[in-house]
Amino acid sequence: MSKSFVSLEAPSLDAIDMETAFDDWQGTLPPSLDNSHPLYRTMDTGDPGRVIAHSRYGNVTSRDLYLWLTISNSSVPADVLYQYDKLKTTREKEQLAPLIEKSIKNYLWINHIVPGMKRTINNPAEDALIALRSHVYSLPGWQLVYMLRSIKPSIKVTEADRLHALQQNVSILTSGESWQVRYIFMASNRNDDLTSQSEVRAAMDRLRDDLVSGTLTFADAARQYSQAPSAARGGVIPPFFRGQYFFAFENAASQLQPGGLSDVFDGPSGLYMVQLMRSIPPREASMSDAETAAKVENIVMTNAIRSAFRERVRLLNEKSPIGNMWSHWDTTDADDVIAYVTGVELTKRQVEQLLPVEDARSLELRDKMLKNFLESYLEGENIVKDVKKLGLECDGDLEKMKRMAHNLALRDALQDEIACSLDSSESTVRSFYNSHPELFRPLPLKRLVRLTLTPVNLAPTTTATLQEMYRIIEGRPRDPEAVINLPVWDAEFVELDGGNALVPKVEDSKTSLPVPAKTEPAPAIKETPVKTNAATTDTQAASTETSVSSESHTESVETTAATQSDAVATSASSAVRVDVPETASSVGVTGGADSAPRAVGCPPAVSRKKIAPTVLRSLVSQYKSSDWFLRYDDYGYVYLEDLPNLPKTVAKLKVGDYSEPIFIGLSAVSYYLEDERNWPMQNFDSVKAYAYEIYRRAQIDMRLYRAKKSGLDKAGLSFSY
Repeated sequence: MSKSFVSLEAPSLDAIDMETAFDDWQGTLPPSLDNSHPLYRTMDTGDPGRVIAHSRYGNVTSRDLYLWLTISNSSVPADVLYQYDKLKTTREKEQLAPLIEKSIKNYLWINHIVPGMKRTINNPAEDALIALRSHVYSLPGWQLVYMLRSIKPSIKVTEADRLHALQQNVSILTSGESWQVRYIFMASNRNDDLTSQSEVRAAMDRLRDDLVSGTLTFADAARQYSQAPSAARGGVIPPFFRGQYFFAFENAASQLQPGGLSDVFDGPSGLYMVQLMRSIPPREASMSDAETAAKVENIVMTNAIRSAFRERVRLLNEKSPIGNMWSHWDTTDADDVIAYVTGVELTKRQVEQLLPVEDARSLELRDKMLKNFLESYLEGENIVKDVKKLGLECDGDLEKMKRMAHNLALRDALQDEIACSLDSSESTVRSFYNSHPELFRPLPLKRLVRLTLTPVNLAPTTTATLQEMYRIIEGRPRDPEAVINLPVWDAEFVELDGGNALVPKVEDSKTSLPVPAKTEPAPAIKETPVKTNAATTDTQAASTETSVSSESHTESVETTAATQSDAVATSASSAVRVDVPETASSVGVTGGADSAPRAVGCPPAVSRKKIAPTVLRSLVSQYKSSDWFLRYDDYGYVYLEDLPNLPKTVAKLKVGDYSEPIFIGLSAVSYYLEDERNWPMQNFDSVKAYAYEIYRRAQIDMRLYRAKKSGLDKAGLSFSY
């Protein structure tokens, strides 16, 4: 491999947030042709005329982003803009927007910045490797064109098909009664003194009197006095269905006639008053409705294209059988053919250049990786041959995706060149090991318990539920001003009016809403993970989860397995796992060694009242309430890194602490760290190979991060989606 490359200034490891710098780094793992294709959800493939970003490199269109996410095997779905456009609330769109913007930045980085960094070198071996990688990266593009240009036109949809789809999906196509209102909000916290609360209520009562007398119109009153984001629009919000907002709000709107004015009523964080603009009757699912007809057409086409594609691939594989000898991997030489289909052969050496086989944590996982990749690759080659036979290889979208695939291969070549240029002497790596012990510190085993408080009727507000959770874990009420945290998947609610009220959603998709401040880890060295065969073999991390309900007082034990990805680990932090002897007191302890994320440099968690495990268990069992249901889940001793969906704050907990409650749906959830087991630091010689790999990855990521940041800073990027 040539060592000539563009010199990149390597910043200090301390200066880079490695967790966010290269979490899009995917190594050379080729894309797979799996069952999660975006065409199985929607036929929308992006509008080539819709510009979503501007830069000095040119405009980026909706179609560009769709093709890029398809070809790059991104974790962000290719139809992300379609999903974004379907969202109704500002908060939902604000939570999805960073993924879209990150994807656009990655598109510019790979397709406009990387090609200018990679010098052309007369090296036949390197050119052949780039060509091979380009072709493998392009396979999803051939698949997309095959589905859109060959399979889709062959599908004939009849009225009977549409009627059948309508009948099968009538429950999701039928909408209930909805209402459109104006509303006025004034903040009033229950924890305020009584005088302040009385003043706010008196102001709302006077305002209502003015509205009733005709002194003010509702729209003018909302603009002048409402503290909600909708004030600028005269209090108007989009139509809503029952179940989207809190009960008192929906109940007030549903009792009014058009033009009617509600009484002043209490909400989660203040006082409200609504005026009904219109009531929209339920809409039955019917093909005469244009919106319903469009949804039915999408359902029919996505199901049909999925079935037709699977059948077409089956016929292609029968016509041109594939030979996959992955099971003979250990007995074959580097130049032996390991996979073939008519006219195409792939050697073991080529597979090693494409797939991180050596990074598999066990022989079983390696064999699974080989089998899946080779089957996908060979099926893709059969698709390529059929596309060429049909004369579709000059399709415009396919040409674009081929160029994108080539640029991905250039990125890999650039990484290889940087790796070849590194000073990898033992003294350098040892110095790196000594300077960054947090990258090699063994992961602790933690005994984790989860408390979930769920309302069992419509009476409790979210504020009341949060207060009750604080009463349980602290023994006293707590002001929830900055802790309500509704995840992006909770599509029924949006935070407005100071960040803790669940109130009607706003119409303007770009309105900036106040959200509660989140506690983030302090700036720290972020660690770069890697899965290597230098660490010892990994076993599945199993946890024993015990659940205790507050009503039934019965216990159920669930054993769950949590394993990490078999592919090359993308950037997060890492540490070394150590073997733990299983004892009677360590239920759920997992032995083995592997790299895994680890939170470092985090500030201490908020102190909580410490409750012994048996007391906590007893507390939950004895909890009685007609408004809430309290659940206790004991995960046993686990590596937190094996539970990626945990809130970030859990990693900061000290033994005996509770995490700040968050909302998942309508439930308040808090985690309790009961115990922690730490292991001694391993010396350099015992993790030498692992240290070399971590050093290599960190240096590559630092240089590419600097180049990416510099290039994007000069791009003049602006978004317009």
